[in-house]
Amino acid sequence: MRRSRVPVLVLVGLAFACESPTTLATCREPGATQIYPRYSKEHEVCFDAIGDGATYTATSSDTDVVTAGIAGTTLTVTGQELGSARVTVTATDSDGTTQTVVYPVVTMHAALGNFHCSVELGDNPDTYDITWEGWVLPYVDLAEVYARHTFDDQSNVTLLGTNLNQGHTYNYSGVRQIWTESVDNADCSIEIADYTYASE
Repeated sequence: MRRSRVPVLVLVGLAFACESPTTLATCREPGATQIYPRYSKEHEVCFDAIGDGATYTATSSDTDVVTAGIAGTTLTVTGQELGSARVTVTATDSDGTTQTVVYPVVTMHAALGNFHCSVELGDNPDTYDITWEGWVLPYVDLAEVYARHTFDDQSNVTLLGTNLNQGHTYNYSGVRQIWTESVDNADCSIEIADYTYASE
């Protein structure tokens, strides 16, 4: 996998925020948060029963999936491996009042991809022509996307596309020629292998 620095974005108006300060403060129930490998998001935490001088702690139920840290009322979650976990934030104010809120977090790929390919014998006895096509839908702005091409027991990773914008679908296609000994029931596959984030 390619090494990537962790970008941090501030999301405004999600379920982690309090209601308008002009009304009686009522915190919404936290909704599930999507996060991506090597990627971070920040949220402002909110507690109904906590007063002044509060201290906060944040823990993850599975640090292999997501890690969590908190500074003041700003919670930062960072995706690791794919999976789901729970981030628990506990606040204790100067009067000793304690309140805990649990945030469900899902770490998923930063882009959805769908590909198919077909294999035909080439003009030479030891060649195969692989024709492929597919699309990629990024969930966040990406600088680069890499694809893994697999044929029989051969596999290699190549650059698929650059400068992909969140929410846009990108179509790709190509033809590759493989030199190898004769293969029975030759098959191929393509999948997203890695990506780098635009904000790095």
